Amino acid sequence: MIDLILLISAIVVFIGGLFFFFWKPGIQEWIDLKISFGENRLKSGEPVAITINYTNRSKFNINDISLAMHLPPGFVVDRERTPENEFNNNSILNLLELPAGAKGQKIIYGMVWVEPKTEVDITALMSYRAENSKTREQKYGLFILNLPESVLRGELVLAATSTLADNTVPFTYKIKNTGPEPVTTNIDTKWNNTNDIIPDADYVIVPGIETIVTGTLKMPRLAGNYPLQIKTQAIVNGQQITQLTDTTNLEVYEPRVAVSATFPAGRAFAEAGQTLPVEIYWKNNSAFNLTASRLRVRATPGTIDWPATARENNLTADNDGLVITATNRTALSVGAPGASDRFTINLKLLSRLQLNGQEKVFLEITPTITATLAEVPRQDFIASGSSAKILLATEILFTAQTRYYTDEGDQLGRGPLPPQVGETTKYWVFIQAKNTTNPTKNAAFSATLAPGVEFTGKQSITIGVPLKFEPNSRAITWNESALPSHSHTGLYFEVAVNPTPEQIGKDIAILKNIKFTATDSVTGKQFNLSAPNITNRLPASDPGANKI
Repeated sequence: MIDLILLISAIVVFIGGLFFFFWKPGIQEWIDLKISFGENRLKSGEPVAITINYTNRSKFNINDISLAMHLPPGFVVDRERTPENEFNNNSILNLLELPAGAKGQKIIYGMVWVEPKTEVDITALMSYRAENSKTREQKYGLFILNLPESVLRGELVLAATSTLADNTVPFTYKIKNTGPEPVTTNIDTKWNNTNDIIPDADYVIVPGIETIVTGTLKMPRLAGNYPLQIKTQAIVNGQQITQLTDTTNLEVYEPRVAVSATFPAGRAFAEAGQTLPVEIYWKNNSAFNLTASRLRVRATPGTIDWPATARENNLTADNDGLVITATNRTALSVGAPGASDRFTINLKLLSRLQLNGQEKVFLEITPTITATLAEVPRQDFIASGSSAKILLATEILFTAQTRYYTDEGDQLGRGPLPPQVGETTKYWVFIQAKNTTNPTKNAAFSATLAPGVEFTGKQSITIGVPLKFEPNSRAITWNESALPSHSHTGLYFEVAVNPTPEQIGKDIAILKNIKFTATDSVTGKQFNLSAPNITNRLPASDPGANKI
């Protein structure tokens, strides 16, 4: 047993001797490699001198040296101070040999761009071969660069940091370059899933000159706190390197105010000259206090007599509606959550609607409420609610007159004017019905000739069938099943007068019982119109007027 132990021990000693005979220890621990950026406070975008100190503390010379640097992507070499034969484009420093006990230094001049407050590894790798050795060894040097700030300065200015939903907020972003050289930048924005709030372009920031970028933020439609981020990136060596990140939050408020207008139930249509009641209602459904509240009431243009409506309801009118404030309705001064009001306005419709050729028109009453919030000063919000709508009946302007001349002076009548005994004077009767917005149906005209007046049979009709004359009743009639909207129905016919001595110098009756009936095809309104009896007295526009 003892012999076996002695044998094993001899073998271990022999193997250990062989290892130490053939092993040649490396000298990495005797090589020092240090990187320095100097003692001064450095900013991203400033010139820098990177110093690499190296020392060979071993007893051997080292040869065939390659000193490679791994620098940040945003490092720009100053080739005037660091020529390519000293530091080539592959980031290799020129270093041939380093004798035993020797030390040296290399300096790389340039400008460094890194993201501030972010650690960046700067490394140096020395590859060499010790004398009398065929094996290459490596020494690794590390410097962790963390710059506190950039030469670029940014200032974000918002028109407001609290605002209303669906509003717009202008902003200004100011960038200043405190460094020695111009730099091209890209500005990246993030706002409510939108990245195009400023023009997509590169901005060259020149030292000493403030660059101003403006834009507009469209607020979301929902209340909440929304972050805005603007990131400025220097474009260096084809890389985008973040220099500034400006972030702010905008508080968005969404007041909820209900407002509505309602016409009384059971009304099928509205018509010209009518007084029409409408109920206005509003309620503050939000959690905010309303201030400076005011209501505005608008209508379909050309339908409402606003001054008359304002007088009727003790309100204030402007050019196109009513303005209602706490002076008129004290409830508007109470803007607490849950506050409400309900009241009626009597609308005065124009005697002649001014709808400019429109067809099948609705009278639409639209209320809006305008107010401010204490949380969002100097910003009005407008709440629009449900409108009240009702069809407008068409209008028919019905007239009857006697003519001897046209307005332009063309003679229509025949015979003496004024009329004379024993002579026949012929006049034309003008019956006109002017329709507006809606078509009508079952149109009918009727009238009776006065005694002593004869229907000559001459007539001109613009729409429909000719006039009918019944000699026994002396009635003149006309019927048409349908008339278009904005139509002009003209019924023109000639009558003859043979005056008696008693009628000379007096008004001679021509036509009486003058009536026109029709039905609005859209609203169902019935028209039963009549015109005053007409005589031979001519209208003022007739050149023969006053010649009785």
